[in-house]
Amino acid sequence: MQIKIVFWELGSGEAIWKGRRIRDLHDGCTSLCISKITIKEAHGDAGMFFECDGRVLWCGHVSGTVSVWDCSTRLSLGEFATNEGKFQVEKIEALRTIDGVIVGLNNGNIILFSYDFNQRTAKKVWEVNVEKPENEDVTINIKKIKAYKNSVIVLTDNYLVSLDLRTGYLIDTFVGYDESVSDFSVNEMDNISKVVVVGKRGFLSMFRLDEETWNTEQS
Repeated sequence: MQIKIVFWELGSGEAIWKGRRIRDLHDGCTSLCISKITIKEAHGDAGMFFECDGRVLWCGHVSGTVSVWDCSTRLSLGEFATNEGKFQVEKIEALRTIDGVIVGLNNGNIILFSYDFNQRTAKKVWEVNVEKPENEDVTINIKKIKAYKNSVIVLTDNYLVSLDLRTGYLIDTFVGYDESVSDFSVNEMDNISKVVVVGKRGFLSMFRLDEETWNTEQS
C-alpha cells in the first residue's frame, strides 16, 4: 500500500497536489497539522481557495518520524525522528508562538520540538509522560492535543491532562474517564478560559483553565 499526502481544493473537489516521502513510501501518515510561518519569498497562487503561501504542513508517521513540507512550493523542508523508532506518532499539534510542534507518541509521551527551517533541524524542548502503558504490548491512544495560551491540553482514553507550554510541567490530571470522553474544546467565556469536555451517555463537564490548577465548574 502506497501512502501519500493529498491536498484537495474544496471548490472543484480535485486534488491540487500529492506528495510522498522518498525515503520510505510505505511509512504511513498518522496525523497532520498546518502552521503559518514567515517565508522569505512568496510562491503561492493567490487565486487558490486555500492560500498555501507561508504555510507549513507537519506529518507524523508510523515510524515516529515527522516530515515537514512547504505548502507553497510543495517541497520538503526536512524531517526528524521523535524517538528511536519504537513508537509511532499519534497526534501532532502546531504552535503559533514558535516554529515547532507538539508530538504525542503511542507510549504516552508528549514532546515539544522547536524547528530551525534554515538548518532543517529539530530541537527537543521538553518531554513528559501523561499515561504509562500497563505492559509493553499496550499502546496509549492520544486522542487530541491542543495548545492554548500557556497551556497544552492532552486527551487520552483515560486522562485529561494540562501541561505548562513553556516547561512541560504537569499542572493537573483528571482520571476515571475510562474511554468515555470523546472530545474537548477551549473557549473564552466572560474573559475566562474554560475547557468544555463531552463524551458518551450525555457526559458533559466544564473546567476553568488556570495556569496553576483546573477548577471543576459543572459536571
